[in-house]
Amino acid sequence: MTFWPGLAVAQDRIVERMWQLDPSGQLTVAEVASGRWQAAPAILSLGYRPDTLWMRLKVRVTRPGETLVLRTRPSYLDHIRLYLPDPQHPGRWQTRDTGDTLPFATRDRASAALALVWEAPQTGDHVLYMQVRTTSTLMLHVQALDPREAQFHDARLDRVLMFHLSIMLCMGLWAWLDYTLNRHVVNLWFMAAQLNAVVFALSLQGYMAALLPHEWSVAANEFTSVSVCLSTMLALGFYRAALMDNQPSATSRHAVTLVMLLFPVQLMLMWLEETRWAVQSNAMVALLLALPLLVWMVSSSRRDGLLTRRAWWVACGAHALLTAYAMLPVLGWRSADDANLQTSLLFGLSSAMLMLAVLVTHSRRARVAAREDRLRLSLLTQRLTLEQQQRADQQQFLDMLGHELKTPLMTIRLASNALRRGTAGSDDGKVLQRIARIEASVEAMNQVLERVMEANRLGDCSLPINVQGFAIGALLEAVHDAMAEPERLHRHGDTMLQVRTDPDLLRVIVSNLLDNACKYSPPESPVSVAVQSDARSWCLTVRNQLGPTGVPDPDRVFRKYHRAEEAKGLPGAGLGLWLGHNLAQHLGGSLGVRTVHEHVEFSLCLPLTVSS
Repeated sequence: MTFWPGLAVAQDRIVERMWQLDPSGQLTVAEVASGRWQAAPAILSLGYRPDTLWMRLKVRVTRPGETLVLRTRPSYLDHIRLYLPDPQHPGRWQTRDTGDTLPFATRDRASAALALVWEAPQTGDHVLYMQVRTTSTLMLHVQALDPREAQFHDARLDRVLMFHLSIMLCMGLWAWLDYTLNRHVVNLWFMAAQLNAVVFALSLQGYMAALLPHEWSVAANEFTSVSVCLSTMLALGFYRAALMDNQPSATSRHAVTLVMLLFPVQLMLMWLEETRWAVQSNAMVALLLALPLLVWMVSSSRRDGLLTRRAWWVACGAHALLTAYAMLPVLGWRSADDANLQTSLLFGLSSAMLMLAVLVTHSRRARVAAREDRLRLSLLTQRLTLEQQQRADQQQFLDMLGHELKTPLMTIRLASNALRRGTAGSDDGKVLQRIARIEASVEAMNQVLERVMEANRLGDCSLPINVQGFAIGALLEAVHDAMAEPERLHRHGDTMLQVRTDPDLLRVIVSNLLDNACKYSPPESPVSVAVQSDARSWCLTVRNQLGPTGVPDPDRVFRKYHRAEEAKGLPGAGLGLWLGHNLAQHLGGSLGVRTVHEHVEFSLCLPLTVSS
């Protein structure tokens, strides 16, 4: 026993099938009988045609009074009329009707397949005529079966449909559970495609008419047409959403969106009772547009996403084979086989399996990526916690260091002041020179401590800005008086300029620049300070000659703890310029460096008014 419906050997009583087309749709049986007939295969596939199809069937009856069921598939044919010889009036015909547009309760048999029951009056070969009208594709397979055989085929079709719907339900349920975890839009497209595939299968197999209420059973034809057109749009939407991680070109994405907008146009055609044009255009789109658009999106992808481009090429190939196998007979471009009668099941299930394979791979890689993101986040959190702990330890150490060092420095400073007072009237130059060295060393050590503390406060973003209005000249005068070699400083420009900024932070910057200029320039060489301004900002430029350390590296000179190799023997911690650079940014300005004609220039530019 074969599981797939129609593949089992059945005792079909039709011994000859002939066909012809009626373009006008007005021919009578007598006119058709004298027309030109062509031999028909078991499954006739003519594509989308407005013509009326006539079939001449020669049925062999082996028992008098035998009841036969003329079982017709597919079940979406709109109207079928069977012409039977009238035994009471020779030369006349009795008619029996069925079709997708007729109420289910009026049909001869309560079956998903379109079936007509005929009781043969006598044995022998009987000629029957069948007239078929449809807005769908003209595909037809007629069998004359014993009622038990017809019932067996119907039951087998029921089992296949139940199996199909169970698989579709399981796939849809998995997609929903996966969506609750990943919240990816591709899952929504897949679930919508699955729901439409269920309606698609029920409609094309003829079950929708049986499931709908009596007054709505004729709407099964509309359900079929809508679900057919909707399936292409949902498939395009699914692949478009799944390919977004691969970053296809914007043009290809817009092209797919434009083709998807054909679905409302197809709905409008159905509303205008041009259903044939709607479903035919959908078949053309699925075969001639959807696949090239999918290939375009894959080929224009700029990177591998959750699915690699190689995997997408495999998916494109599988989709092309499925679409060609399903659509070519529908369009009448190749002969049909029994599997094509189950297009809604075969193509729907195969497409769903392909989509599911894409979705499962997509979901698995998304989970791997999410796991890696969580791991990176955990590592970053641990690193941040460690850095915070290190910063807290560093702050505690610096606080302790400041306290432990400033106390002896203060003691040394007081002692040196006492020595200076004690030798106020002395002419011993060596003693005064030693005292000056002590004071200079204390001041240098104190400046290093201040820079370290300021750098720590700046790193914590806890350095407040105390905006005050003052003249640049006053600040330069105070810095000049505190210099170890004030005679080297030369001031130029608009030193009386009035600005509004933090004087303490500005003094730290200027002091560091002048200290570096004196330290790294030739001994006793001049150091100049020039002040310039415009309507919104002002600049202070410190210029000195190149010293033994050579030309500073502009890419590294403002780095924390950076010191040139030639400067390793000079006092300093490599924090002065880094601190000045960051304080300048903290005040809304900038600090830059350049070398001009054997001179180094550090330019500090700040707004005339700094926000607090």
